[in-house]
Amino acid sequence: MNKFGKKFSLLLTLTLLVLISATPLIQANAINSSTDDGAELWQDVPLTNDQIKATWPNLPTPKQLYENEGGLVIDLRYCGKQVSSMDEALPDPNSPTVFDVTSIIVNCTTTVPDYLHGGLDVNSPHIWLQYNSSIWIQVPSKYLQTTITSKETKQQTETWAVGMYANPQQIAGSYDVWGVCTFGQWNSETFGTSGSYVGTNVLTVCSNNMGYQFAMQLNPVGRAVVYNIWDLSTNQKIDDGLWYITDANTGQLYNMYIRYDTSSGWQGWWNQTLYWTYTADTSTRVRTGNQVNVVVESNDFIANHFSGFYTNIGGIQSGYNLCATVYLFNGNWKPLVSGDYAPAGYTYLGGQSLNGVTIGDQAPPSNWSDLNIGQTTSYRGRFTVGVGRPQRVYGYTLWTYGTI
Repeated sequence: MNKFGKKFSLLLTLTLLVLISATPLIQANAINSSTDDGAELWQDVPLTNDQIKATWPNLPTPKQLYENEGGLVIDLRYCGKQVSSMDEALPDPNSPTVFDVTSIIVNCTTTVPDYLHGGLDVNSPHIWLQYNSSIWIQVPSKYLQTTITSKETKQQTETWAVGMYANPQQIAGSYDVWGVCTFGQWNSETFGTSGSYVGTNVLTVCSNNMGYQFAMQLNPVGRAVVYNIWDLSTNQKIDDGLWYITDANTGQLYNMYIRYDTSSGWQGWWNQTLYWTYTADTSTRVRTGNQVNVVVESNDFIANHFSGFYTNIGGIQSGYNLCATVYLFNGNWKPLVSGDYAPAGYTYLGGQSLNGVTIGDQAPPSNWSDLNIGQTTSYRGRFTVGVGRPQRVYGYTLWTYGTI
């Protein structure tokens, strides 16, 4: 990496720790009462060892999973620790832990959003097996199909989505694409009613085999980072999870990226902090062609929940461009600095298939009068989604190919 690139990576890290001046804060009305009797997000119901043995007597061993099959892995040597630059493949194991990922290593049933198919997975079982003193692996959902309670169900509801799609090959050319990054933000209030959620920035990255998602989410409990992993051949979700974030700044742009690393596999990062690796994917590169990379998605169709709502995906901070989508190819993340090229960006609306992937089953409601949700752009590479903005048609050109 050249000298300028190293300086920029350091500046990017430092500037991510301060609020964006001159960036409008998102506003969403807090809901004080609700008649919604749906499941609440992330309600943990612990599972005892006896319950696990009785319900799933034939689970694979951690050695079988980790060494032979692979899957979602939390390695306490690295997960929960930050890097100083997005160019680093793994954190320094001697660096301090900034997020306690052991909070997610709990055997339980819980309720997690499904950003690919919509709705909630209610009482979804999560079981972790310890491979060694630092490595834990989550049992894939295919081993946990037995219904363990009469309440276990999938509340599949409609979801709307609006965002952008692009073709990374337009700037990567013949180079392989190793990862995708985005920059998103939260507002200051809880959102919606019990069981409802909005992903203020949902990043989707596909290899030839798997789909990976990270979402910055608002729900009545608070702010969370959600992950979904699914098999593209069967369209079935394999793993999911959710972490609550308690110390994020309102209106600040945080980076969120998914990348492949030769030493560990596919990785999920938020705020330059490693959350998980996935080791069961034999495909090692991002699929090219048109990709629905970043969207706002919600299962909430109540208009007044969105009064004043808007969120920025990408922006400018300290004079640097933090784009809605940044791609890792030829050893560098691009576009990041002025003069880098960005691929053309187009409006994505829920219900449309791109490369076999559909995010959200429909476009934002168009009958909300002045609360209609659309998107605006003021600069190549970034956009805002919110009420009172134009509702673009699917495929509308947000920006053309060119430099940022």
